Amino acid sequence: MSIKALFSPLVIIFILFSSSLAQSHPHAWVDLKSAPLFDDQGRLTGLRLHWLFGDFYSAFVLSEIPKNDDGTPREDALQLLATGNLKNLSEFDYFTKVRISDKKAPLKPVDQFTTGVVENRLWMEFDVMLEKPVNPSGKAISYAVNDPTYYIEILHHNKEPAISLAHAPSDKCTAELIPPSPPEDMSVLAANMDKGENVDFSLGDYFAEWVHITCD
Repeated sequence: MSIKALFSPLVIIFILFSSSLAQSHPHAWVDLKSAPLFDDQGRLTGLRLHWLFGDFYSAFVLSEIPKNDDGTPREDALQLLATGNLKNLSEFDYFTKVRISDKKAPLKPVDQFTTGVVENRLWMEFDVMLEKPVNPSGKAISYAVNDPTYYIEILHHNKEPAISLAHAPSDKCTAELIPPSPPEDMSVLAANMDKGENVDFSLGDYFAEWVHITCD
């Protein structure tokens, strides 16, 4: 299954034939908010991710989705859309990488999510949980959320707070956002890549943000 399966066929048609998206990667955008989750023992258990979809994707989806009599999107239709998106995302670990002391942490399937619309933009919030809770003290913990093909650009929202430590044990944890710094040749490659071209699944890694979590 391709990354493009995240979008319904109608949305793909819209994206591919929109004149403003005619060339180059990315072709869709997500504003991200993230929050590390901890249990009552202070162990890291996962991440809460909030995706706010871009105007183009949201406009087309909301134009096609079944409506209530007052013109608002039907809740069951939004739920069905989110369920389908998460099912497809599961094949790619929900575009989420968590590293504990430089080792990849296995993730559980997502079983909790909410979705809705705000200011005409579609959003989806879900919890990506670790298979095993981790004591964060003294460990190098980092995570990134990105599409490996860079078909979709996912960056933390530029409005504060994009990263929340509200669930962290007291004030013992801090978060540092490391912006992407792709090599010039990768930026040129992405800027000139045709929308229908097959891409290497490592391209998006050059454009990924990383969040480093430190807990005393």
